[in-house]
Parts: sequence; structure tokens; C-alpha cells
Amino acid sequence: MNLFPGGFVIAATLAIMYGGWLTWQPPSRLRTIVKALSIGSLALLSFRLGGPVLLTIALALSAAGDAFLASHGEKNFMFGPGSFLLAHLAYAALFAAQFQNGEEFAIVELTGVAALIILAVLVFARLLPHLKAMKTPAFFYMLAILVMGISAVLLQDNRMVIIGALMFMASDIIHSHEKFVWKEGTAIRRHSPWMIWSLYWCGQALIAWAYLSV
Repeated sequence: MNLFPGGFVIAATLAIMYGGWLTWQPPSRLRTIVKALSIGSLALLSFRLGGPVLLTIALALSAAGDAFLASHGEKNFMFGPGSFLLAHLAYAALFAAQFQNGEEFAIVELTGVAALIILAVLVFARLLPHLKAMKTPAFFYMLAILVMGISAVLLQDNRMVIIGALMFMASDIIHSHEKFVWKEGTAIRRHSPWMIWSLYWCGQALIAWAYLSV
């Protein structure tokens, strides 16, 4: 099995294992390992194939965030979002590095940027009454997501990266509503773990594929 497709097959198998079974299970060592390796294996693949350093860092930070959030403890809960915030910034730097000096953006890209800004404002306004002491951390986290999304949308010739970044953003938006807005026992809460995981893993897999398949 070749390293490139083989690595994605392994990562996808772990992702399906987590999303189809372990995401519904209580925290355990197996759950933490499988979740972290679902993205961590993509980070290792990027490293082995000589992918962009920022891609490897973003994937590794995401894997670390998964490991923290899959475990119990208040420190783990705080380190998880911190890892993902840095991952978003690493992706933003990766995307921005592709901009050309003096590059002019078309109206469709600028419209996309405006749409993302409006979406971020609306989402944060929806979350604000529920955030309490988390207002400031949530603001900076939302800002990091927005910067990543804008950087991706401004990539004119890489639709796979744009779609992947938007899926990653969508997973964060759903996760924030799951954490702060939606009540336990509602239908949306019963399905949200699967939605979050599917968008999150597939989004990062698309970004990784776009950069590693060239």
C-alpha cells in the first residue's frame, strides 16, 4: 500500500471507528487514542511526505486538542480549545502564505469574506447570552476561526481547501451551540456529536488531501 493513499485509509478507518461507535461511549483510554490518532495520523502522514510545516503543525495541534477534550478534567477542557485556537491560526498562516504580492481579489471572494464576517457576528450574538464568564475566550476563539475562514476563502484556485475550512468552521459553530445553547435530551443534541465529528474530520482531511496530493 502506497504511503499517501494508505495513510488516508488508516486515518479514515480510525475516524469511522470513532464517529460510528466511540463518540457515543463514555471517556476511556481507547476513545482518547482513537480520536487523537484520527487526525494525528494525518499529521504524521504530512510529516512523512514532506508536506507544508504549517499543515503538519495544524494537524498535530488538532490531534492534541482531541486528546485533551476526550479526557476528563478542567485543565483538559481548557487546553483543548487552546490547541484548536492555535490550529486555526496555523491554518490561516498556511493559507495566507499562498497569497501573491499585489494580488487583487475578485468580487466573489470579497463577497465570501463579507458573508463570513456577518455569520461570525450573528453566531457570536446568538451565543453571547449563554457564555457568562467565557465571553472573552469565546470572542478570541471566534476571531481565530474567522481569520482562518477568510484566509481560505481568499484562495482563488483551491476549492478543496475552501470547502474543508468551511466544514471545520461549521463543526466549531455546532460544537459551541452544543456546549452553550442546546439543552440536554433535545433531538439536536442527540445528533450533534456525529455532525460535529463528521464535519471536523472531513474538513481537515480535505485540506490535507489538497496539500499532500500535489
